[in-house]
Amino acid sequence: MSIDVITIKGARVHNLKNLDLELPRHALVVVTGPSGSGKSSLAFDTLYAEGQRRYIESLSSFAHQFLDQLPKPDLDRIEGLSPALAIDQKGLGANPRSTVGTITEIANYLRLLYARCGDVICPDCNVPAGSLPLSAIRDSIGAQPDGSRLWILAPVITGRKGAHRKLLGDLAAKGYVRALMDGELHDLDEAPVLAAGKRHDVAVVVDGFVNRPGVGERLSEALTRALDLSGGTVLVREENGRTTLYSREAGCPSCGRSFAPLEPRLFSFNSPAGSCPECQGLGSQPTIKARSLVPDPTLSLASGAVAYLRGKESGWLYTQIEAFAGALDFELTTPWEALSETVRAVLMHGMPPEIEKGLKDHRHYEAFLRDWEGLVPELLRRHRETRSEKVRSGVASLLTAKSCPACRGFRLCEDALSVHVGGLHFGQTSELALTDLLVWAEGLVFEDTLKSTVAKPILEQVTSRARFLCEVGVSYLSLSRSVATLSGGEGQRVRLATQVGSRLTGVLYILDEPSVGLHHRDIHRLIGTLGKLRDRGNSVVVVEHDLDVMLAADHLLDLGPGAGEHGGYIVAQGTPDEVADNKDSITGAYLAGRRRVQGPKPINGGAPASEWLTMRGLSGRNLKTIDLEIPLGRLTVVTGVS
Repeated sequence: MSIDVITIKGARVHNLKNLDLELPRHALVVVTGPSGSGKSSLAFDTLYAEGQRRYIESLSSFAHQFLDQLPKPDLDRIEGLSPALAIDQKGLGANPRSTVGTITEIANYLRLLYARCGDVICPDCNVPAGSLPLSAIRDSIGAQPDGSRLWILAPVITGRKGAHRKLLGDLAAKGYVRALMDGELHDLDEAPVLAAGKRHDVAVVVDGFVNRPGVGERLSEALTRALDLSGGTVLVREENGRTTLYSREAGCPSCGRSFAPLEPRLFSFNSPAGSCPECQGLGSQPTIKARSLVPDPTLSLASGAVAYLRGKESGWLYTQIEAFAGALDFELTTPWEALSETVRAVLMHGMPPEIEKGLKDHRHYEAFLRDWEGLVPELLRRHRETRSEKVRSGVASLLTAKSCPACRGFRLCEDALSVHVGGLHFGQTSELALTDLLVWAEGLVFEDTLKSTVAKPILEQVTSRARFLCEVGVSYLSLSRSVATLSGGEGQRVRLATQVGSRLTGVLYILDEPSVGLHHRDIHRLIGTLGKLRDRGNSVVVVEHDLDVMLAADHLLDLGPGAGEHGGYIVAQGTPDEVADNKDSITGAYLAGRRRVQGPKPINGGAPASEWLTMRGLSGRNLKTIDLEIPLGRLTVVTGVS
């Protein structure tokens, strides 16, 4: 047997008819044929399943318990098989934290670029931050009101896994007594045992004092020790628990504001160090629009204006609304749209202080009105905290997402968004279309020689991976695009470009119709990407119907002749020219031009429609406020570039 072929004997998976065949390795193999002819059964359920099964079997029994074991396909023998990777059109998942940038790893390289080559710009003063002298930090802390109790802490561990027993023991031996461990103060000789598998933050207390005239020398000494322990940062904790970070390396010369040290994790919205504290790195917050909660404003509260409360008239929320009817002097039978703006605002979003002040003497205030949050905050809290799936699903139907006002949808904390490279912060870079990202990355110039040297290999990875994505026809995507919003074809091409960027060799890649959803103008770029995978020493098997992909194949396999029980046979195989010369192959007849696709006659004889679906001002995603009319009772085709 030649090592340059994959030999299959007796393949009987699904409708395959005991097939014996040889497929060339290190080649682009295209499997085609009518729908239901057995293409996926051969490519995915035989080649991929057996390749994955053998790879998993080669691992230890310990690893087996974490991996899904694929069943052994129904065949006699298969040889010459490489470890297999399937790139199909299944969704990439619905995780809101997974984006094009994270799955292609371009975001990882950008995080490194910003951490090593970024410039901190103070958002308040719009001036570059630089190193702060000790005196500036001392003066800023000393500006606290007299009588303030302050603690000076040195952050010695920031977001690192481990129990850190030795470090804590060394600190205790040096005479330090207390430390702030994961947000709580503990005596070092009675400190809890830190879980080795979790990330921890530890800041040792260097000194504590009451701010008053004459403590300047003591403060300077404490700051010096803290900065030496931590390597350049210090935390100041107030009596109410509020902490402020000061940094010797990054501080604003105008206002004295300090910024977090530049580390890759600062630019990760999946890390507590970098994620926006308001939305936890999601970029959006759940909310409930009045239109969802009150779908028909002509109804009254008594007749079910608030959809969520229908059938819950004996519940606590409705009882509170009844109390408000008496306190604010309105009738439950009044239509929602006829209620005053003040009443509607109180019911939806809670009481402003001036209204609450006037209701404190009302007889129902303590029992029903005092803790009123408003319908919207109350339902959001229930959705967040309830353990009842029924309650959660009931509220979930009302939810919509709004851009986080704190991070403006960029997902990152303010310190991360203060760092700029090439005039853009990390969030703005992630919003660029891939074509614009390439222009930005290729145009970066660093005056600092060290930064230029560091940036060069990072930018090579960014540009090469972005270029691969452009070559497979998804140049319009941005790194911030959530994978949950990608179509099956887009997701497959993103994964394909990721595999090209991984530079693996000796792998069997199996793809399921990668041309689906791709405009014809981009097909040749897709073919070029498949060729790059092959030229790196990989074997590429593609299930495909596109003519150009078939003509580009090194080996074309035509299954058929029909579907289901009438399929599962090898009708023709070889080069595209050899398949075209085969008189028994329907695919070959179209390749050779003996048959041609005949356009169908217009449905309904091409008669004009009498009714139309009219839409005005469509602006979802990238639609540019367009007006559209679609004929009813007709077949309408929407096309255009990807």
